[in-house]
Amino acid sequence: MQRPASIRRFERFYWAHMLLGLVNSVVALWIFPSAALSGIMAGSDGMVGRLSGAAVALPFITQILLWYLIARRGNLLAKYVLAGLTGLNLLGAAYGMVGLITGKAGVMPIALVASLASSACLVVALAALYRPDTPGWFREAETA
Repeated sequence: MQRPASIRRFERFYWAHMLLGLVNSVVALWIFPSAALSGIMAGSDGMVGRLSGAAVALPFITQILLWYLIARRGNLLAKYVLAGLTGLNLLGAAYGMVGLITGKAGVMPIALVASLASSACLVVALAALYRPDTPGWFREAETA
């Protein structure tokens, strides 16, 4: 079966979400780390640096797996897992917005804006999975 247009749209926005998140994580952890993180990394023997690398790599690998299962295999369970993870992502985005408004974000405002843009891409990607042309892709029962 040829992939529906909504699945292709999902892919574009989901990859944008993943790449924005990856760049944001790299910038926050290694290029402009917070003062607290810099102090922790300076006092360690390199273990924190390796752990922060794993903290970026493991979610990115999970996201690639979800992309593959949804966009290439049409896995319905992966679609619902992504919906749940998107809900958690939006809770984090709301927390970041409150921090930005109150001035207690704890991160650079540009990093928060990039995170919010990443979340917006994720919501658009998820919405594409619920368009009318996708039930056949996920082999869902057609309801009339």
